[in-house]
Amino acid sequence: MSYEIKIGQHSIQLAGYAGMVNAPAMKMAALYRGMVSALTGLRVTAQQAEAEADLLDAIRNDPDLNEQAKTRRAGEARNPDTLRAFSKGVVEVNEQAANIMDYLHNQLEPVKPLSGDDVQGFMRDSEMRQAFVRMDRVSQEKMLMAMHNGKHPDLADALLRAHPICSGLTAEQLKRLAFSRISTDNTEVISSVAELIAAVIKDISQITAVRTWYANLVFGTHDDPNLVLPRMTSLTKLDEYVGSMMKISQRQGKQPSETQAA
Repeated sequence: MSYEIKIGQHSIQLAGYAGMVNAPAMKMAALYRGMVSALTGLRVTAQQAEAEADLLDAIRNDPDLNEQAKTRRAGEARNPDTLRAFSKGVVEVNEQAANIMDYLHNQLEPVKPLSGDDVQGFMRDSEMRQAFVRMDRVSQEKMLMAMHNGKHPDLADALLRAHPICSGLTAEQLKRLAFSRISTDNTEVISSVAELIAAVIKDISQITAVRTWYANLVFGTHDDPNLVLPRMTSLTKLDEYVGSMMKISQRQGKQPSETQAA
């Protein structure tokens, strides 16, 4: 649900973009709800700021009050908790972004483990790893590049299921290979999170505009909302992380829409 907020001569329609994004899986639904809840709290604060701004405007434009009385009553009407509530809400949104990042790091697996009784699977993995280890360095690098591009998935699985010592790769090489596999095998999740991030950024931009207009009215300043956007480290890191995954998926020709259609 969207609604208009007016602060002085400014107005904006708070659309609640994040609430329009659907979670790609049940396991992530709670994370999305947490983000929407944090942003809803900020919109409630924006409504409170609007009511306080209306009161300040009424005081400052009251023809029956002299300037001294206007200043005194305006000072009494100011609520320092409102700006603190904006700051607290932004922190909560940033924390929710960190929770989503933790999920992507810890819940998306690059490869499924073999069942304990899959003797043939263990033998196949071992043979593929041995064949890879016997390759010369140039051939290994070419094969590794091909796996980063989505080719030879069985070999990639075998290497990722092994200890670095048994794979012929360094821990860092395995980490990058795992990142590539996660990127290509979870395009729907990645696409949804990217959509959520874009929505959150829009919501925060709108709410920052309200906060800035309110602060300008209270303190008599003239700050530009576009120049005072809050620093949100976790949201920025999540955006960069998902952006890297999207690039890998696109490079391999596996767009989210194509994956879903398949």
